[in-house]
Amino acid sequence: MAFNGYFVKVGTYTIPLSLIRYGTYKCSPAQRQDLDSYVDADGYLHRTALSHTRTKIEFQLITMSETDFRGFMDNIVAQYTNGLERKVHLTYFEEEYGNYVEGDFYMPGTMDFTHLNKNLYDENRICFIEY
Repeated sequence: MAFNGYFVKVGTYTIPLSLIRYGTYKCSPAQRQDLDSYVDADGYLHRTALSHTRTKIEFQLITMSETDFRGFMDNIVAQYTNGLERKVHLTYFEEEYGNYVEGDFYMPGTMDFTHLNKNLYDENRICFIEY
C-alpha cells in the first residue's frame, strides 16, 4: 500500500500532519535485535538475530495553543491500551518497504512539555518505541 496521507495513527486517532513540525518526523523502522551476539578471539562477529524487530518514531509538535495541545493529548490518552505503561497500538508508514504496518508501542516514561505562557505550548517532542 502506498503512502495514504498520514505518517502515524494511534489506535483510531490519525495524527494530523499539520501538528508535526516540518522536518522533524523520524521513523527508525524494523531495527534488528540480537541475543547474546559476540566477537570471538579472531575478531569474527557471531550474531543471533531475532525475528522480532522494533521501530522508533519521534517528532516535534508545532507551537500550539493550550486548547489545541489539550485536544492532541486527550486523543492520545484515549487510545492507551495500558495507561500505566502508556501503551498504544500504532499504524505507521514504514519507509523500508513503502507500506503501513501495525505494532504495539509505548511512550517513554519521561515526557517534557514546555509552556511559553499559560495559553501557549512550545514545540514538544513526542516519541513511540515498539515493544
